[in-house]
Amino acid sequence: IDEGRAVPQAEWPRLRSSSLPQKVLKEHADAILNAVRGAASARGIDPAIVTSRKGVNSLIFDHLRSEDDGHALRTGWRAELLSGALEPLLNALPTRG
Repeated sequence: IDEGRAVPQAEWPRLRSSSLPQKVLKEHADAILNAVRGAASARGIDPAIVTSRKGVNSLIFDHLRSEDDGHALRTGWRAELLSGALEPLLNALPTRG
């Protein structure tokens, strides 16, 4: 504990933050969740099995960092289920200036 307290504040670990305002995040997450619900319902799948809001938020943050290729919604059966539905929604996200 003493060793941790001795670390200068400038060297403290930082929480991952986002420049995306909460309202914008919610709007985009809602749009993606609606696409998930539509695709899942069309195939008789419970949307909760496909993903959660937390999973969608994770996809959004990964996409903003260009690290979403391996995300659960971009691979396997989920990617097949959502084929083409995610791309326009993710491309509509505001980019960093």
